[in-house]
Amino acid sequence: MPPRLRRDARRNRDRILDAACRCFAAKGLDIGVDEIAEAAGVGVGTLYRHFPSKAALIRAIIERRLEELQPAIDHALAAEDPGSGLVELVTAAVAQQIGDQALAQMVLSKAAPELFPESLRERFLGPLERLLARAQRAGQVRGDISPADLPAILRMASASALPDGDGLTWRRYLRLLLDGLLARSRGGALAGP
Repeated sequence: MPPRLRRDARRNRDRILDAACRCFAAKGLDIGVDEIAEAAGVGVGTLYRHFPSKAALIRAIIERRLEELQPAIDHALAAEDPGSGLVELVTAAVAQQIGDQALAQMVLSKAAPELFPESLRERFLGPLERLLARAQRAGQVRGDISPADLPAILRMASASALPDGDGLTWRRYLRLLLDGLLARSRGGALAGP
């Protein structure tokens, strides 16, 4: 984000991001920027002054979503029980996708590097990799899972991110998936949803 935007420019940028979050969440990534600009109450030219491409707008939304997820990341990393921290973070990430078609699309579709560049991937996957390594050292998670498996595990977890009437079904499916990560010698299940 450019430093020291004028107050009105900052307000327009925030309105565009807010509208884009709502529009993408409701209609997915195929929505046009003209509809986003209209929802924000600005012209398309104003939108493009702040976000020179649709990909730039999507990246800004991903950054916002990661900022919203940061407290869960910090809490999970601080957990004494790394297995519970891993479950907590995956659960928070999936919960964030409930009702947000675009976010679910990005995760499920192996979002292109221009939408989800390495710096943003590292910001999210890095903590998961650290939690995985700690949980494996503690004997909580299977040793045959590698950091390279995490994106696929997240896509599987994200597939459960469907809104449901009671809010419990997706948690049950996520629990089944996460239980599959347990070390064979571990009794019971990881703490979590």
